[in-house]
Amino acid sequence: MGEHAPSAWRVLVVDDDARFAAALADAISSEHGLDVVGVADGVESGSEAVRAGVDVVLLDVRMPGGGGAELARRVSRSRDAPAVVAMSGSWDSTSAAEMADAGAVATVDKSDALDELCAVVRGACERRAEGAARAADGRVGDGSSDEP
Repeated sequence: MGEHAPSAWRVLVVDDDARFAAALADAISSEHGLDVVGVADGVESGSEAVRAGVDVVLLDVRMPGGGGAELARRVSRSRDAPAVVAMSGSWDSTSAAEMADAGAVATVDKSDALDELCAVVRGACERRAEGAARAADGRVGDGSSDEP
């Protein structure tokens, strides 16, 4: 999954503000070439949607049902976990640290320019792809089972 070409990187947007999430998903996919595979409106629906296989989950920090940190923890524990990029309209040091501890690889402010937000999402995709490639190289070329 993480080895997609940049134009095929799959993104799930999770935000309890359905209008914001839909507008963001539309802008990301139409103007920035990322494949938004779904929009979820909260922690539970986000957990379900991740099973579809995405490269990045772009999620809101403050949501009902445990918030973004709870979903980030669930996602980060999954097999072939997608990268998590956390977004918020009002960051503080506590929420940023909580999201990092929960597995978020990056944070963005909802007021950031769309180009900046998409650059962060692409960076998360690239880091995920590089990590998957390193893991595959380690499994194939470590020599542990080939030589006595």
